[in-house]
Amino acid sequence: MRAIISFFLLALFTAGSAFSGVTPPQEKGGRLRMGFEHLSTYFYIMGGWDKNGKPLPPPKNQIPRDVLAYNGREVAIKGYAMPLEFGDNGITAFVLMRHLSTCCFGAGLQPTDFIVVHFVPGKAAKSMPFKPITVFGRLEVGEKFKDGFLMSLYRMTAEKVETD
Repeated sequence: MRAIISFFLLALFTAGSAFSGVTPPQEKGGRLRMGFEHLSTYFYIMGGWDKNGKPLPPPKNQIPRDVLAYNGREVAIKGYAMPLEFGDNGITAFVLMRHLSTCCFGAGLQPTDFIVVHFVPGKAAKSMPFKPITVFGRLEVGEKFKDGFLMSLYRMTAEKVETD
């Protein structure tokens, strides 16, 4: 029964991604200008836990083809930053989030609502403003797991960041 419900939910939330009513991203200078509305056209179903407390994998093939098509593309995407790693020159890695309501009083992020961003070697940001930024770089789309846990659906190698 659980498998039937999971399959139904997967079909319900992913089948319509191509018909989500979102305008396709525009290409400018060989780079796609996009937003999280292009990456969040579906609901990602997380895995559960077995009776011994070990993580169970999520259903396979949840990322729609139209979203997978962004893999490896040069993009510019807007969002809000939360620093993750610091180096000698400043912030070297951060999470780019769809919205700011991710503190202890807000709604949690869905896996489709954030991108883990690392700067290209030698680049860093001195600071991250508490306002929207645009990140320019190469997008990687696909599930990344560590010890059975989903770490991210989206990763990016950033060349530069601009404040809006």
